[in-house]
Amino acid sequence: MGLLSGRSGHFERYGVRVCYFLKETFWACPMTVHDPRSTGRLARRLFSAAHMSDTKWRKLFEAVSEAANVYPMTVKFIDVPEVKKLRFPPSLHCSWPYIDTIEFGPTELRAIEWLEFNADLTELFEGGERFPSQVMNGVTRVIGYSNPSAS
Repeated sequence: MGLLSGRSGHFERYGVRVCYFLKETFWACPMTVHDPRSTGRLARRLFSAAHMSDTKWRKLFEAVSEAANVYPMTVKFIDVPEVKKLRFPPSLHCSWPYIDTIEFGPTELRAIEWLEFNADLTELFEGGERFPSQVMNGVTRVIGYSNPSAS
């Protein structure tokens, strides 16, 4: 892990791809790719349907943080095999295609396969923006990508 700032680019150190962006500083960690274009290409290879955009993820985080007290959230990233627990809400005070998490630093919104909140958010989602979600046993799962079965 290392602290970076002042330039744009990427390098690999100890098997971890590290990307850094102009005028932003963050701790690099082996979480996601940190390149929205390559994350988007990976998502198109792995899934046949994308349900959420960067804008829609941001609207979701804003709506849930204003209306509900949900801590933590569980996230499945497309390029990480295990499910991760993250504190909620993540910071949206970074470049548009990212959220800033305490646990992993800046992470691409388009790297989220799905996330779960330990609350039933059905009423929140009915009132305004529609988010692709499922509620089971009081847990709301918002779906970023899927492979719909052929009918």
